[in-house]
Amino acid sequence: MNVISMRRLLALPTWQLLLLFSLLDLLAVFLYGLYTRGILESSFFHLARERGLGETIQYVKQLFVITMLFKWYKVRPARVLSGWIALFILIVVDDSVGIHEEVGKWIEQVWPFPAVEGIRTKDLAEVVSIIAFEGLTLLYVFWRFIQAPRDLRKVSICLFLALCPLILCSLLLDLLAPPLVEDLGEMISVSILLGCVHRLFRCHVMPGREEIP
Repeated sequence: MNVISMRRLLALPTWQLLLLFSLLDLLAVFLYGLYTRGILESSFFHLARERGLGETIQYVKQLFVITMLFKWYKVRPARVLSGWIALFILIVVDDSVGIHEEVGKWIEQVWPFPAVEGIRTKDLAEVVSIIAFEGLTLLYVFWRFIQAPRDLRKVSICLFLALCPLILCSLLLDLLAPPLVEDLGEMISVSILLGCVHRLFRCHVMPGREEIP
């Protein structure tokens, strides 16, 4: 994707950008249906597959979020924005490489967890890993939030609220729901995050747009 096409995509109204990615999500669900019926053979189309098609689409959404924050930072360098950039980069790298999974395996071996009915100790260990990495980075964002000017504090509150559905999916659904339900929840939550960041970006960065009251 070249710079011009990226600029055009970011200039779209928020509902059009979300519609585009919603269609991609529906395509992933449709191809998953074909896979379950034996029409498609590659497990790449399984929604619950790590780094499969469904998850790759979520990475693209998150890369759009990071791109918008980078452009925002170039217009207005602020440490709280750099903190948000670092957090979202960590989330994408963690999901794509599987850092929390590997660290979770190590934690499970060295730190015995009490048995919880219906929850695997592996999932508990991975949640501890997520909290250790993303949680500490979020604390850094909060520290910068306290020092930020009022308008960026308002932006940060909006970003945190938009991030909450993804946090719930990563922590609660990962523990309590089947992988397929977790992935469907992630599709929705990342779309919410993308829509919020894009709306903020258009209001604060794109020329000719009104500021958020």
